[in-house]
Amino acid sequence: MRPLIDADGLAAQPGAVVLDATVALPAPAHDGDHRAASGRDAWERAHIPGSVHADLLHELSDQSAPYHFARPDPDTLARQLGALGVTDGATVVVYDTGGGIWAARLWWLLRWIGVDAAVLDGGLAAWAAAGHPVASGPATPEPGTLTPRVRGGLWVDRPDLEGWMAGDAAATVVCALSPEVFRGDVPTRYARRGHIPGSINLPARALAELLLSPAELRSALDPLVESPDPVWVYCGGGISAASLALALALAGRDDVAVYDGSLEEWAADPELPLSSDKLSPAVRALLDAPEFAVLSTLDPDGSPHATVMWVGRDGDALVLASKNGRRQVRNLRRDPRATVLVYERAKPTRYVEVRGTATLHEDGARDVVDRLARAYIGADHAAGPADQERDRVVIRIAPERVYHRG
Repeated sequence: MRPLIDADGLAAQPGAVVLDATVALPAPAHDGDHRAASGRDAWERAHIPGSVHADLLHELSDQSAPYHFARPDPDTLARQLGALGVTDGATVVVYDTGGGIWAARLWWLLRWIGVDAAVLDGGLAAWAAAGHPVASGPATPEPGTLTPRVRGGLWVDRPDLEGWMAGDAAATVVCALSPEVFRGDVPTRYARRGHIPGSINLPARALAELLLSPAELRSALDPLVESPDPVWVYCGGGISAASLALALALAGRDDVAVYDGSLEEWAADPELPLSSDKLSPAVRALLDAPEFAVLSTLDPDGSPHATVMWVGRDGDALVLASKNGRRQVRNLRRDPRATVLVYERAKPTRYVEVRGTATLHEDGARDVVDRLARAYIGADHAAGPADQERDRVVIRIAPERVYHRG
């Protein structure tokens, strides 16, 4: 069965087991806000006739896991799906009312244990728009036996991602969340904002309207379709990631794996690094402490040159001061790429690395030097000869990648 089916195609299969996978998950009001509710009540109010609700939040997740929506073991999953009427050899179609991400998650679980299933494109809205009937009220499934036939390679876990970051595995790692969440601009359901360092961003919801257009879909996924390495996909809790995995399957990739714990697991461990394009409150606190920084610039031959310096902050920009003829300044005039590494002296395993583009400014250097001196040594900087003081420049770095291990 093709992984996607339209409403008329489903109507032509009256014997299919139809599952509604909807979960109610409002946008977070603050970081760590993970309110979620079963979609069963909404399903009772309106659903495809003959369908039953599949509870991803509780019955089809491992409740003992430290994060939401964790996959259960295959035998438990098969037993729960069997109770919903999914039996050996059954034709299964899944849908939702949430843009397809919940249906894709259930489709991925079914695929994992060897069940041939399809996602209803457009969900309940598309079914009703096509003129098909909508029912209400409860329903009782006919339980049966489902034998799990586990398919390998569909999941990666935290140790896999840590190995990839250490260079022990080759993969293209993709975050399926929105650009705003990827950058760390908005509140999330997770303990910290940002994304796994080195991953790229391709929002799953941006592909929702392209799933029935193979040419457009392939074009949107072209960098991933052509990647020579396996594709590992994550999001917040393995839901949007499954939607992107479905799109990749439709585009012909058969080597996609989902990181089940995703950011809910990753961000909960302060020892694991996160990257963002903005300075989080924790990063700002470390920069404002103050702590000594190492500025890294590139010599003409491309090798790094490191200089220990004072660092300050102007909003989200990093500010340093140096003399005009210094090696780091000459390097930045030629190549503005810069990296600043700041450690917490009391616990050096806590650090932030900011990569960005530097600009050099002739004005205001004395004020910056005095401000940094007061922060670091509690007094204005001791003035040197007038010509040397006039020769100072301000180095201002706009963050582009921020790695934080707190």
